[in-house]
Amino acid sequence: MSTIVTATIPTDQFALADTLEASPDAAFESVSSVAQGRSDMPLVRGSARDVELLTAEMMADPTTDDVEVLSGRDGARLYRVTWHPPTRALLSVLSETGGTVLDAYGTRDGWDVRLLFPERDAAGAAQDVCEEYDIDMTIRSVGVLSCDRPRQPPDLTEEQSDALLSALEVGYFDVPRETDLQELASRFDISHQALSERLRRGQRALVAGSLTARTAAGRAGQGPEWRPGAAGDESTP
Repeated sequence: MSTIVTATIPTDQFALADTLEASPDAAFESVSSVAQGRSDMPLVRGSARDVELLTAEMMADPTTDDVEVLSGRDGARLYRVTWHPPTRALLSVLSETGGTVLDAYGTRDGWDVRLLFPERDAAGAAQDVCEEYDIDMTIRSVGVLSCDRPRQPPDLTEEQSDALLSALEVGYFDVPRETDLQELASRFDISHQALSERLRRGQRALVAGSLTARTAAGRAGQGPEWRPGAAGDESTP
């Protein structure tokens, strides 16, 4: 049975540690390329207050060999990245054990990754290999991907939970809103784009955990459910 693992990897053991140190408000998110058969995270969306500095730091970062800007908007860019061998090695380790990176979200506090494995045993093998190479991959949850029940979303990170609770407390979700994204972002000392992505990821996890489960229960016996964010979905900048 296919298994989905959510895990955290320290930034300095994975990718873009120097960039995130130079731009502490920055956030990175992988853009799914599973449909093209790629598991090496070639597409990454980055956001920061100073996105030009972010791009320059990425190009100089020792974990990258080449960085190409594909598109951009205020505070964010979509990059095609060729990773330096040590970073590619970690991705290769996951790939060799049958793992595919479904998505990854990185800040200076670490990388949250969601991995798909063909079998539960393969997930354990990947963790064993990481330990062999002194990679501190912390498993946060393990779930089964099945056609007859929706996958379990990853737990909210502490940053996502704090952002959602703060947004609720100050009236960001009220109609009309009592505050805007820029003002809310100032509370966390990050860019409004980075906060927007943090809120969006947190909301996606909450919606996947509640609405899809309710829909599945209401349609019991009517066949597989469509699941937002399921493996193979593509996102755009």
